[in-house]
Amino acid sequence: MSDFPSPEQPKPSQRPVLQQEQPKPSFEKLRVSEVYCPACKTAQPVKEVLGYEDADVTVFHVVCQHCNSVVGQRTISDASVEDEAA
Repeated sequence: MSDFPSPEQPKPSQRPVLQQEQPKPSFEKLRVSEVYCPACKTAQPVKEVLGYEDADVTVFHVVCQHCNSVVGQRTISDASVEDEAA
């Protein structure tokens, strides 16, 4: 047998309750660097160009760097802009 005393198990009512932490997301913000361009018929590097700003929304156009076609857009609300500034 063992020379060490066996630890006493606490009763279920005496056990501390452990709260599980929520897992953090792998990423919070995502920006594309390459997108399929229908005009070029292949994936191309892209850039973001300011489309327009409204009172509570900013829209960026995602533009193919090869042919300058608009291949998408990204919309940012004021709430997420304030989060980025913090």
